[in-house]
Amino acid sequence: MASANDGTLAGYRSVENILEDFLPKEQLDQVQRVLYGGALEQPPIPASVKQTASDSNFDIQHFAISAASEQTRPPRVVRVGLVQNSIQVPTDRRGAAASEQKNTPTVPEPGPAIRSRCGTLIDAAGQMGVQVLCLQEA
Repeated sequence: MASANDGTLAGYRSVENILEDFLPKEQLDQVQRVLYGGALEQPPIPASVKQTASDSNFDIQHFAISAASEQTRPPRVVRVGLVQNSIQVPTDRRGAAASEQKNTPTVPEPGPAIRSRCGTLIDAAGQMGVQVLCLQEA
């Protein structure tokens, strides 16, 4: 297991996974109630989207958070997507030795690679029926 000093979550995928491992169910339910308004539902992810995520090497999570019923209007479903993209090609050029390497891209190359990656992520969000998509600044 990774240490917390290496910038990860000590080998865990998420804070939620840490809470699930270390809190008894009753306490976890209370923490989720405070953080999210209740226990997190995890509806299934369509097989086609799972395959896209696997083929394109990205992680996808799907949660449902319900709100209290209102008296004046029927319930609505709003699908919100959050994207955290990553650099797709190396961007560092450290010293003369790095400039001699043939595999290090020129400065303009990372931009199109990130846009292409975001396009794949946006398409997957569309397959999930996302109505509001929040993209990381790039």
